[in-house]
Amino acid sequence: MKRSAGIALFALGFLTACSQSPAEEVKPDPQKELLGRWESPEFSRAHKPLFVQVEDGGAISFLNKQAMVVEAKWMRLTSGELQVTYPAGSSRRCKVSVDKQILTIDDTRCLQGWDDVPPGVSLIKQ
Repeated sequence: MKRSAGIALFALGFLTACSQSPAEEVKPDPQKELLGRWESPEFSRAHKPLFVQVEDGGAISFLNKQAMVVEAKWMRLTSGELQVTYPAGSSRRCKVSVDKQILTIDDTRCLQGWDDVPPGVSLIKQ
């Protein structure tokens, strides 16, 4: 009897230690969750899907209005905003969010040549 009670208590303790409560849920790294290629299912440039490619190490590339690839540097700020810094030294910020496989860019003005893309555009992770 003592042995089965001991095994039951051990199993209960093990299961409790392995499960996480919602307060302890591990949240994705805000820097890492942006990494990858994101494409629009709705918008294209010269028959190429509108995309954003976010790389580890700070590189970002995307298609501009003329369907040319723009390269810049990116940083995710503690406010949740994406800051894009261009080779000439100028930088722009916009609010972005990631929900599983969808990147939503609330204000597309941070990406040069996206003036015609509506705010709140959603891109799908490829």
